Amino acid sequence: ARLRHYTAAGVVRILFVGKFTMPRKKHFLMLDACKEVLRVTPVTLTMVGFSTPESQEYEQSITEYIHHLGISDKVRIITNVDPKDMASVYLNHDLFVLPSVDEPFSISPLEAMSYGLPVIVTDTNGARGCIDNTRDGRIVTSGDINSLVEAILFFCRNGTDLEAAGQHALEKIATRFTGKTFLHHLEKALGVTLH
Repeated sequence: ARLRHYTAAGVVRILFVGKFTMPRKKHFLMLDACKEVLRVTPVTLTMVGFSTPESQEYEQSITEYIHHLGISDKVRIITNVDPKDMASVYLNHDLFVLPSVDEPFSISPLEAMSYGLPVIVTDTNGARGCIDNTRDGRIVTSGDINSLVEAILFFCRNGTDLEAAGQHALEKIATRFTGKTFLHHLEKALGVTLH
């Protein structure tokens, strides 16, 4: 079933979710990639993240960097979003990008997929195994801006590819990552029947 509409006004709306308390989420790399993508095609970037008083200095440096890059009108920062409000955030974006490195396993890419967003993660993100490269997302080289820009442009160049990948992501979550599937694998691993 079609859950959403893509590319409002012909602009790909990119979503990044990463705590402002964790530089390994690679906020600055995401901004550099956004600047490069904007040379080719119109996009917007929303950066959503958890903020604390201790992270204010880091957040300020991100804001200053956005201004330095000259992309203040294309980037929006939102902090401390209530989890119950994240559904509307996901539904108002087209592509999820998380360039973080050494990520044990990110939940946010799977959440994004459940709302029909193709996802881009790095080859050091534990969630990479949940993504079929080019079918419902892309896996990029950690810390490599060229790899990241190419992956974003892959989805920006053709709205049909973006929508098809988003629908593949949505279908995968609905069929392969369900509670029933989890229970089956847990029972198999434990050698017991739990239901």
